[in-house]
Amino acid sequence: MKKSITSVLMGIAIISCANIGRAEVKKGQQFININAGAAIPITKTDMTDLGGKNETAVKSGLAIGGQYIYQFSPAWGIGAEFASSSFKGQDHEILSHAAKIQNSASAVTMQAVVRCILTPEKRFYPYLLAGAGYGKTDISAKTKPINSGVWSDTLTTEWRDNYDTSISGAALTLGAGVEGNLTDSIVAGLGVRWQNIVAKKTITDTLGIKWDIKNNQSANATIMLGWKFGK
Repeated sequence: MKKSITSVLMGIAIISCANIGRAEVKKGQQFININAGAAIPITKTDMTDLGGKNETAVKSGLAIGGQYIYQFSPAWGIGAEFASSSFKGQDHEILSHAAKIQNSASAVTMQAVVRCILTPEKRFYPYLLAGAGYGKTDISAKTKPINSGVWSDTLTTEWRDNYDTSISGAALTLGAGVEGNLTDSIVAGLGVRWQNIVAKKTITDTLGIKWDIKNNQSANATIMLGWKFGK
């Protein structure tokens, strides 16, 4: 008798554990997600006319964001998201190695998004995502003489600001990833994104150099943790 009871209890435990995190995505469910990871610059800046290189102006940095999704069907969801990218500064030697310029940048986007879940009935489900909305990029640069060079007016070698400005325009996003149900209400996942802030602006800095800025493309690789609720 004790053996039978033990077997039944073990069976219930096994079934319960097998069902944890297997709740499929359903119509009417809602998701609130947060994510963090790496922001990787794609857009290059041509500095060959200044004796430099054609390369990304900044280094990879931190990407963070938040997202809300409403499932109007098991496969399709719509919502909104906020994302912020902060890129690390990078030095570039210009003017035949007589000067060094350091660029910095950060970006913020607010977009409407559409998500397509490819296998909503599974515990782990890959998805595709597209978004459009508003984006803003803050960019700055500063310069200093190097290799025995000095500023002609003070004979010093300190950093001096070239420009510090913002550009804004339409933001576009394409992404893909995979998410999984940790429990009936907690989800986690991995995702990659291509993002572009479409803007055009010509900047004349304090040295009289003109910079033509057309867009700001980046790739984000993030991990996600979210809360699923609703039907």
